[in-house]
Amino acid sequence: MCSRPIRSPCVAWPQEILYDELRRFVGVLMPRADGVPLGAFAFHAELLKKQFPSWTRYDLTRLCLNLSASVHTLHRYGVVLGDLHPGNVLVSPDGTVCWVDADSFQIEDYPCSVGTERFWAPEL
Repeated sequence: MCSRPIRSPCVAWPQEILYDELRRFVGVLMPRADGVPLGAFAFHAELLKKQFPSWTRYDLTRLCLNLSASVHTLHRYGVVLGDLHPGNVLVSPDGTVCWVDADSFQIEDYPCSVGTERFWAPEL
């Protein structure tokens, strides 16, 4: 992933591999992403009003369009979201989104190895 950079505000994409002083892998550097997890408000009107009290149906429509555009952006880079889970995307007050769970991405011949059973295709 670090060798195929994606510079887009819609995804917290790994930027650099991090090693300790003995050159052992310890993690990756990723941009900071702020927002509220989509699952924390999207499925209950009361939670939506608590998180974004001024939002209207217009804002919800804008959020849906931003989600769709973000998936399209990832697809243009050859990335398939292997786990479309509402906890994997952060939403800002202006309705912008950022996918944050990069280990659920499928890239080239590297399939997604994680997922949420209730979101799996029936044949799985």
